[in-house]
Amino acid sequence: MEHVVALSEDKKITKELIEKVYKISNIDIHIKEMLVILSTKDTKKAFQLILQLVSLGADIKYFIEQLISVLHELLLIKVGVKSSKSNQVALEVSDIKILIELLAKAHGELKYAVLPQLPLELAIIEWGELEEALKSPRQFADSSNASAPAKLGIRPAARDLVKNTAHAKAPRSNYAMGEEIATREVYGTVLGELGNANPRIYVLDGDVKNSTFSQDFKKVHTERFIECFIAEQNMVGVAVGLSRLGKKPFVSTFAAFLTRAFDQIRMASLSKANITFVGSHAGVSIGEDGSSQMGLEDFAMFGALLDSVILHPSDAVSTTALIPELVDHIGISYLRTLRPKTPVLYNAKEKFRIGGSKILRSS
Repeated sequence: MEHVVALSEDKKITKELIEKVYKISNIDIHIKEMLVILSTKDTKKAFQLILQLVSLGADIKYFIEQLISVLHELLLIKVGVKSSKSNQVALEVSDIKILIELLAKAHGELKYAVLPQLPLELAIIEWGELEEALKSPRQFADSSNASAPAKLGIRPAARDLVKNTAHAKAPRSNYAMGEEIATREVYGTVLGELGNANPRIYVLDGDVKNSTFSQDFKKVHTERFIECFIAEQNMVGVAVGLSRLGKKPFVSTFAAFLTRAFDQIRMASLSKANITFVGSHAGVSIGEDGSSQMGLEDFAMFGALLDSVILHPSDAVSTTALIPELVDHIGISYLRTLRPKTPVLYNAKEKFRIGGSKILRSS
């Protein structure tokens, strides 16, 4: 009755208004219908149902709350806390978790929405896009490892996305022994080549792409390069979002500037994000750039993160070999590159992997 009065402009209760509210109050039917639609990822039908609810004058906030409540009940059944004899909607636990997160976000945004149905519609779109992002790239996945347990809390689907058999081999290293080349230059060239085979690689830069040489990736994969300008904290946030969608982001800037974003980097680590950070101009060897540009705290910073990997290749050959290892790595990793040119120490056939060491000379 309160709903009837609320919908009545002149506080008069009519037969037509009561019938309208009765259709709205029978919300269980619409909830079940929406769950079936969500399980089939039919965005068009979901929008049609939302339009129907709006035309009936339904309370979208109440609808979202009831939808979350039903999903929660379904979650309890899926994990074995509750039992049910009825046939359940074809949603996995991971799907239910994502849907609850998206709907809770939509519920929180209702008070700011110009249109009451807009947050729900955007949640439906994000659900559809997320499913496509997580499932369409399976053609690139390493099928031999598809059933392996996920590492560091990354769901199997996201793990498979960053595994690409096409880039299993590092680009051919044609550097001569003793030749001098900066490892920062190698970073851009190698990642650009790897990007040809792996569409999940994205590169973000903090307005220093000409110095980090991420510009070499941009030249060949403009659509997968994101210029974040002098906003390192925001850049890390964008990278976490890309990671959540199954992409493999490489975040590059001067090593010294990454300290500005340590809070975000730390939270990315705790969130089990899959990101490689690349700090250029590290150490005291940058000379003419001055002390304000010298990245001296980076080892300590990334070393404090649980399960992080830190690599500081000494020459062009080792850099070329280790970047593909970082593409395959799951979790937070850090690649330290140098401004000055350094001589090639290893021959092109030398093998490198994450962990271990090399003996250059012995007596």
